[in-house]
Amino acid sequence: MSEILPEELDKYQLLSNPRRKREFEYVRFLRTLQIGKKAIRYDAIGKPNVKDKKIFISISHSKNFVAFEHDTSPIGIDIEELKRATIIAMGFDVEKMKLLDQSNTADNNKQIAQALKD
Repeated sequence: MSEILPEELDKYQLLSNPRRKREFEYVRFLRTLQIGKKAIRYDAIGKPNVKDKKIFISISHSKNFVAFEHDTSPIGIDIEELKRATIIAMGFDVEKMKLLDQSNTADNNKQIAQALKD
């Protein structure tokens, strides 16, 4: 919770679901790693932004994953946890599926990305 800024605390305290609170915390952690401690705000339709108009951000979460991305131009990120059947339906072969069954270390993620690209 140390990454939550004072101006973000009210929004955090309104969250009652423990999973949503963790997502909020993890996004702030990722934000601090990438762009420093710049408060995340939301516009009228819920799109996240920071006061610095030179930085565009996007946030996504799905089950056990959160993502935070930034750029100097408008950006969008969307993550989704895919089920095995969905991935097979997308045309990945059995050997590539074996990579997805391994633990997700940083090196393994590179292997997965390369396998899916090939």
